[in-house]
Parts: sequence; C-alpha cells; structure tokens
Amino acid sequence: MVYLRLLIAFLQVGLFTFGGGYASLPLMQDQAVGGGWMTLPEFSDMLAISQMTPGPVAINLATFVGLRMGGVPGAVVATVAYAIPSFVIVSVMAALVRRYGELRHVQNAIAGLKPGVVGLIFAAGLSIVLSAVLGNVFPFTSVDWVALILFAGAFAALRRFKRLSPLLVISICGAAGGVLYTV
Repeated sequence: MVYLRLLIAFLQVGLFTFGGGYASLPLMQDQAVGGGWMTLPEFSDMLAISQMTPGPVAINLATFVGLRMGGVPGAVVATVAYAIPSFVIVSVMAALVRRYGELRHVQNAIAGLKPGVVGLIFAAGLSIVLSAVLGNVFPFTSVDWVALILFAGAFAALRRFKRLSPLLVISICGAAGGVLYTV
C-alpha cells in the first residue's frame, strides 16, 4: 500500500510541477508533510541533505522521502514516479517547441509560467525558513537565533559574493551549526 501511495504522490508532483526541482518543493512538502508522512522539520532536514548530495535536488528529495517511507523499493518507486512525467512532457514539449516555438502565443505562454514558478519557489523557501528559524509552533513564540544568524549570514554571503560556492556556504553553515548547537 505504501508503494502505491508513493507512486501516486510522486506522479502527481512530477506531473504538475513546472520550473525545475525547486518549484516542486511546495508539492513535495504538501505530499510528505500534509500527508502525515513526516513533520516539517524532518522535511527541512531531508531538503538540506538533498541539496548537499550530488544530483538534482528534487530527485534526491523524492529518493529520500521514498526511502524513509518504503525502504529501497520505496526510493525506487518515488524516484521513477517523479521522473517519468518530466521525461514524457519534456519529450513532447521539445517536439512542439521545435515546430511551433516561434509563434507569439507560445512565447507568451512560456513567459507567463515564470512568475508562477518564482511564487512557488518563494512560498516553499519561506515556509522552510519560518520552520527553521521560528520553529514549528504557531504562534511563533521563540526564535532560534542560531538558525536566524546562519540563514542571514548565508543569504548575505551568497548575495554579496556572486561567485561564492553554495557548497562552501552549506559546509560552513553545517560546521558552524554543529559547533553552535553543541555549545
């Protein structure tokens, strides 16, 4: 039964997500957290690990959620279910864009998708920031100052130094978090 739930959930995420891996985060979060499979902090932890491991973040996250829910077979089901709709859609869209891509209506439709994708990414990022910094309790009664400082420092460093490696920032934040939360 868990494999069928994973299959349906990740087929939906793969089918209804446009704009890349980060745009799928709100739908994955809704499936994993809203479906009662895990808490928001657990999802946030899996997202952090997914960003640090090689490969696309959404595929990694689907694999981790599937592994958590159904072991290795669950990881395979979630990963394949997430990837199949994209493969089919991209193949069809590539053929259509090759043939009709210069039409003004097609270009306008593609341009219209961009703001929606940005909104989805922003919503997912905001909920993860709020969970990491303010906790998972509403009303937010306590602030995790370490998380807030690490977030602000990482954000500022990445905005200020455009060529700074995100992997370096993640590593520094992980090491700083390990030290600061231990103290």
